[in-house]
Amino acid sequence: MASSSSTSHTAAAASNLNAANGEPKEVVIGYPLEVQSLENVPVVGGCPHVPLPLPHQQPVPQHAWYAHQQLYPTPYRYQPPGSDGPIFFRAVAWAMLFTLISCIFWFLIWLVVHPSFPQLHVSSGELSQVSIYNNTATASCNITLTLTNPNRHLTAIYNHMEISLLYTSQRMLLSRDYLPPLVQPRKNQTVINTDLGFTDLDLGKDVVEALKEDLDQGTFTLGLKVLAMVNFQNGKWKTKAQFMRAFCGSIVLVSLPNNNSRIFQSSNRRCVVYLFSK
Repeated sequence: MASSSSTSHTAAAASNLNAANGEPKEVVIGYPLEVQSLENVPVVGGCPHVPLPLPHQQPVPQHAWYAHQQLYPTPYRYQPPGSDGPIFFRAVAWAMLFTLISCIFWFLIWLVVHPSFPQLHVSSGELSQVSIYNNTATASCNITLTLTNPNRHLTAIYNHMEISLLYTSQRMLLSRDYLPPLVQPRKNQTVINTDLGFTDLDLGKDVVEALKEDLDQGTFTLGLKVLAMVNFQNGKWKTKAQFMRAFCGSIVLVSLPNNNSRIFQSSNRRCVVYLFSK
């Protein structure tokens, strides 16, 4: 007992000395539970069962490091998915479905009423009263065209049409004719009469010589160029204006016996027609 008492006094003195020097006071924990007697201690597995100390017998040290620690941090609160996500994806799905249905609808409309190219033919032609003086020429020329609208569901509207007469071998423009606006119903043929005569047209020496040579041979080859702005309409639905260009080449006129006139030799010559968007 004397040794135990002296040990306690020594530990207390050392502790007081450390406190006086400014060092933190040592805290000793985990003293074994005093057991006065082992007579009443139960035996488990051949060994005495010594009960462990209760939690309140081992106080948690109040150290600065322990004070800032949390043994059990605050659990993460589960955030349920918001309601904006499904609404957004639903809106995107409906928009895609609407776009797909619209594309299919307009594709079917296009298959039914898509415009076909107009058809143009030269039906007849006559060149008469040809006279040449120096480098100028005068002649009367009438050419008849047949314009066909092959569309079953669309009406063709020609807002402007220009027809040019060409001397193809010399690439020379002889005359022009302008036609008023024309509305052509579906599956319809329209006859167009043109006046392409020219008076005192200065052709130049080389062109006049070529013209004299053709007249002496009895044949005269011309060409037609047709320009027009056309729309196609079905009820209230109307396409944008398109540019139509047609070329009718190799219009051969032959001389009549004992006559100064040349008439169209070929029958129903078809012209090449193109459509361009503006």
